[in-house]
This record gives sequence, C-alpha cells and structure tokens, in this order.
Amino acid sequence: MFTLCLLKWLVGAMMLIAPNFLFLSTDFICNGENGSWDCQEWVCSYNDQGIWRKHMGSVPKSLTYEFEWYVCSKKWVVPLVQSMLYLGTVIGYMTVPYFADNFGRRRVERIVWGIATVGILLISTSMTIVTVGIGLFLCGTGIPTAMSLHYCFLNELVIGKTRSRMVMWLQLTYSMGIFLIALLAMMIPNWRMFSIFCLALPIIILNFGCRYLEETPEFSYKKSP
Repeated sequence: MFTLCLLKWLVGAMMLIAPNFLFLSTDFICNGENGSWDCQEWVCSYNDQGIWRKHMGSVPKSLTYEFEWYVCSKKWVVPLVQSMLYLGTVIGYMTVPYFADNFGRRRVERIVWGIATVGILLISTSMTIVTVGIGLFLCGTGIPTAMSLHYCFLNELVIGKTRSRMVMWLQLTYSMGIFLIALLAMMIPNWRMFSIFCLALPIIILNFGCRYLEETPEFSYKKSP
C-alpha cells in the first residue's frame, strides 16, 4: 500500500507541474526591424498569424499554439486554462474530506483518482482548448485530494517513527516527481506525446493498484453500531 502511495505522489507531482510544460511559449524576435518600438507591441500590431510565426523562430509544439495562437490579445487564455487545475484543487479540498469521512477513505480515494484519470484522458485527446481546461479541472479535483488522503491512511494505520519516515519519503518522492517531469519535458517536446506517455499512461496504470488500499480503522470505528 505504501509503495502505491509513493507512486501516486510521484505521478501527482508530475501532473501538478505539467501545465508549465504543456503550455510552453517563446518570445518574439524582431532583429531591429521595429526601430524604437517594443518588439511585442510591434509584432502584435499585425493581426496575422503569419507575422507572429515569422518573428518567433522555433515555435514549441505546445498547447499555446496547437488549436489557435494564444498570443498578443489572446495571451490571457493560457493562464486562465492553466488555473483550472488549481480551481479543481480548491473544489476537491472543499468536498472530498466530507465524503471520505462519511463513505470511507479507500472508496473515495479510488473515485477521485478515477476522476483524475478521466481528466488526463481528456487532455491527451483534446482537440480544443476548452476540453483541455475541463481535463485540468478534473485532474486538480482528483490528484491533490487523493494525495492528501494518503496522510489519513498513514496516520490511522501506522504508528511510531515508521509514520514519520513514511511521510518523509512521500515528500522526497514529490520532489523527485518535479525533477522527473522537467527531465521528460526536455526529452519529449511534443505536448500530446508528453501527456500520453508521461502522464496519462502512469495515471491509468495506478488505478489497478487501488485494490491494495485498506480501509482505515477510524472510518471502521465510525461505521460500527
């Protein structure tokens, strides 16, 4: 069970940092053509994607340029969609603890991880920026709350110094996930391949490990007559 928690913390950290790599962007390059004007202002004065591409050099294969060019006047779309992940986290933290206390930590952990699985599948197969936002929202609702429930498992199933050591390993695994996702992003520059192989595949596989979770004594005590 603890190994499953470690793997979910590793993949969870990768997912929470992933929007920084899914929405990579690049700066405009003017090469002195704009005189005393600001480069971005000068390029954005031409409402033409051909002009934007010409002054960007190598354009990343990211969601910022996949379905439409979210630059200049549309630049606000990128941070708005990215924020859906954190909006989902807020909603999850406000609702999931109630269900975990009343319907069981094991059951709810499996459900919220399933919600995150639907979310990453939406992102990986998206053909519009709207479905990407919905997918990020679902991932934010599921992954951080599932990770927080692991603290409940450890607090209620493990005692003594072992509990402290396990919590320490969870934190270390989280840090390893942040390092790993940055490394993988450099190796796989295409956002769709990156999301399928580095995010969707691990999240889906970890659903099959949920059978190793055990219900906590705290919930069992609450449900006893």
